[in-house]
Amino acid sequence: MADALALLKAHKIFTGLQEASVAAIAGISVVQRPAPGTAIFSAGAPNTAIYFITAGNVRIQTAAKVDLGALGPNEVLGGLSVLSPAKHAADATAGEGCEIVVVPLAKLQQLSKTSANLTSQLVFRLMRAFAVSSRALGLEQLFH
Repeated sequence: MADALALLKAHKIFTGLQEASVAAIAGISVVQRPAPGTAIFSAGAPNTAIYFITAGNVRIQTAAKVDLGALGPNEVLGGLSVLSPAKHAADATAGEGCEIVVVPLAKLQQLSKTSANLTSQLVFRLMRAFAVSSRALGLEQLFH
């Protein structure tokens, strides 16, 4: 958990959140450092986690293998699933030096039952991150 706590505290999504809130999320998180080329998730698979990118990059491709670009440190994958569980719309593959903190949705939902304030703060921040990531991948026209 100490590793996850330090990584989450450094991630911009968690800037300004109370340390106890970040520690609670770190306590249910898993740090992964996948080798380059490793699938993080595939298009069509159920979204079961939120992925906070802390180092390196993650390549995003459609199911038809159209490259949408890469997301890097301080970005988030799967954040909208907090609002509505869904299937992944694209493939995500680890790039060089990739490090992610994975927060399982089921555990986050359990945690949110004890802290509505944490949940509302996190949802707001995830929505903002989604907008930034969508622009970074050139997808903003899909939402206008």
